[in-house]
Amino acid sequence: MIHSLFETLNRRKEDIDLWLHHKMKDQCPLIYSSVDVRNSGFKISVVDTNLFPSGFNNLCATYTDATSQAFHHYFKKYLPAVKNICLIPEEHTRNIYYWENVHVLIKSLQKAGLQAWVGQFGHKPEEDPFEIILKGNNKITVHPLFLRHNNLQSQSQTPEVLLINNDLSTGIPGYLNNPRQVILPSPHLGWHSRRKSRHFFYYNQLIQDLADTIGIDPWLLSPYTTTVYEMDWKDASCLQRLKGTIDDVLKKIQAKYHQYQINEKPYVFIKNNMGTYGMAVQPVFSSNEPLQFNRRQRNKMTSTKGGGGVNEYIIQEGIPTKDFFNNHPLEPVVYLVGGRPVGAFFRINKERNAYDNLNTKGMIFSCLCYHKLEETQKTIELSCEERGDLFRIPSLLGTIATLASQEELKELSWQASPTIPQSALVRRHSHC
Repeated sequence: MIHSLFETLNRRKEDIDLWLHHKMKDQCPLIYSSVDVRNSGFKISVVDTNLFPSGFNNLCATYTDATSQAFHHYFKKYLPAVKNICLIPEEHTRNIYYWENVHVLIKSLQKAGLQAWVGQFGHKPEEDPFEIILKGNNKITVHPLFLRHNNLQSQSQTPEVLLINNDLSTGIPGYLNNPRQVILPSPHLGWHSRRKSRHFFYYNQLIQDLADTIGIDPWLLSPYTTTVYEMDWKDASCLQRLKGTIDDVLKKIQAKYHQYQINEKPYVFIKNNMGTYGMAVQPVFSSNEPLQFNRRQRNKMTSTKGGGGVNEYIIQEGIPTKDFFNNHPLEPVVYLVGGRPVGAFFRINKERNAYDNLNTKGMIFSCLCYHKLEETQKTIELSCEERGDLFRIPSLLGTIATLASQEELKELSWQASPTIPQSALVRRHSHC
């Protein structure tokens, strides 16, 4: 089915390109994002979108070069006067893989012709910069930041742009509330205010529009998604409401399976509506399963980054993966800069099965470059349904997910991009 779907997408490529042009022509795109994609062999869809991506270190050299080129294009088109950019990373993390991501991001921005550096607020202004040592004799210098005249700066320089690489799960820190500099992406897109339900509402709406344009079933490119609010795992009435919602989604999936003669058992994911890091995510095949969760399972469903509670969930159609590496399930993760795909890698999980959440313990990342998979390599034991199609369709879906995220931002009463001073803009892009 995926091959047949790709044939349709390829045949209608001009219509799709025109549709994308129409949707993107008056937009100032988000500076970067990433999407997780699941391919079942009978459908393929984005299942999560990250607007503060932190896996650039997993991209191969070819895709890292493409990332630099995309950053160069983005700043040349939308912020041509900008030369100095400060990347603000996650706070209080010692995760060396995260810092490898920061290192690659800084190098990509520098290769794009920008003076890029790393700064952190919360240190004393008079403190010296400190270093984080990475593999391969690489290192990152982190400069203490402080506010002066509403500018966030270090002792030696004042950036024109603040690039946030922190998902702001616990809220917008005070130092980002009203600086004079451009902030990318908007802090209002952090998980303190974002909702997955909002994102998939817009994503599914865009997929419906595209499907109407090219004459396909939108279900083939999108997951059924609904929301459960004010959920209390100790309240019997809440559990019954959850059960009814799961039943409704399972029935809709089963109807599609019957329509396409798919021999699979429908299932759904219960996902934290505003979560990250794969926390508070659980697949279930029956609406009775959540009613039988033990204390440990219920605690897991209320755990979040930053320690806040959870009382909103999406119930989302589960899409089993048909793609494997050395018999381990995988999913493509596509990275975008300025709304355009720059590369991808695979998330592989040796401890999970085709139906599970792969963004959890046991996951590894492999830069099995899409462009290399066309080559004959005896060392690669990759089993992908219609592998060539798998790599093209996620790029399209990633672009659509970015458009959906821009709609999220509009709903949050912000512009489609953070407010950019007129002096920094090309006149014809003043809508940014």
